[in-house]
This record gives sequence, C-alpha cells and structure tokens, in this order.
Amino acid sequence: MTRMSDPRSRNPAAPACNPWQSRTGSPLARAVQGTRSAVTIVGAALLATPSAIGCVIPPSLRVDEETDSPPVITSVTGDRTVLADPGPVVLEQGSTSTSLVLSLLDTDVRDDLHVRLFVDYNAPDRLPPRAACEVPHNDTNPQAMRTATCNVAGLCLTADIGVQRGLTIVVSDRMPADFGADPQALLMPGYSSYRFYYLRCQPPQTP
Repeated sequence: MTRMSDPRSRNPAAPACNPWQSRTGSPLARAVQGTRSAVTIVGAALLATPSAIGCVIPPSLRVDEETDSPPVITSVTGDRTVLADPGPVVLEQGSTSTSLVLSLLDTDVRDDLHVRLFVDYNAPDRLPPRAACEVPHNDTNPQAMRTATCNVAGLCLTADIGVQRGLTIVVSDRMPADFGADPQALLMPGYSSYRFYYLRCQPPQTP
C-alpha cells in the first residue's frame, strides 16, 4: 500500500485526489466482505498506475444500491471560501462560531457517513479525533451528495499555537473506533477516504 492510500502514514503527502481505502482488514473488522469488496464505480475508471494506487475518481451520480462504493470529500469550505489543498487552514483557538463545511459524495445512499478530524495523526502517535460530525442518510429522499457541518472549536489547543500541524479529515461509511490502538479503524467492513491540510492555529481574539 502506498502512502497516498493510507491516511495513517507518518508524513502524509498532499494528494491531488481523495485517497480511499477498504478497512476490511482492520483488527476490529476481519469479516469476509465477499462480493461487496469489489467497488463498482459507474462512469469512472480506477487509475492503475503505481503513482495513483489508492486514488479514486469520484463515482457517477447514478444511484446504485446494489454495489459498495467509497465515500469521498469533494470540497471543504471555511468562512464561505473553498479551501485549496493542502492549505494551510487557519483557525482561531476556541472559536465557537467557526465551522468547516464538507461536501460529500457517496452513491450508497443508504449509508450513514461519519466524519472525523485528526491533528498530527500518526506523528508519532495515533491520537483520537478532536472533532466529529455525523451525516445520517435520508430514507424519504436519499441523496448521493450530502453536506456535513463540523464545529471545530476544539480543534486547536494551546500547544498548537504558532506550530504547523497536520489536519487529516476522514469520512467513512461505517462507524470508526475513535479510540484504542487505531482510532481510524472501522468497527465493521467498510470504506474511508480523507483529505490532508496543513493547520495553523491562532490565539483567541480579545473582545
């Protein structure tokens, strides 16, 4: 597995696409997935060159509930501005009015999506997420495109001010462990993808 396909690599590169990963081999989820382990992506081809292993072109918007496809983050917006990869993302410590808005795509419209934000993950420790937000599916009006609004008030700590950190935003179609040896591991067989940004934390603004 290349570094691009594994969000847990020690020094994440700044990928040009959403790397995705099947987490069926996680210690917490070793059940055989059978035919669902094959990902069918309608209207898009999986790049097969060594430099692109783990990167996937976002699926077509055609809804196909019989296949399993990875969720992807199509954009991240902060302060009504779409963030360019790899940032930096500049956040004020403790600001309760600051949120990141994620545009998500998952053609498995019955999946609930789980978003986790990690700071300096695997550098060197696999620390729990500092922020989390949930995106349940809509039984009445299933949609492939969804939006997650994540409050990031707890993302920056005092020790982060003035230090460049790494921000990894992960979306998964199964509930992640959140704690333990690998907080990004999924509790059931599923898929995840991520975006990486550099993070700069600023001290709280005085009134």
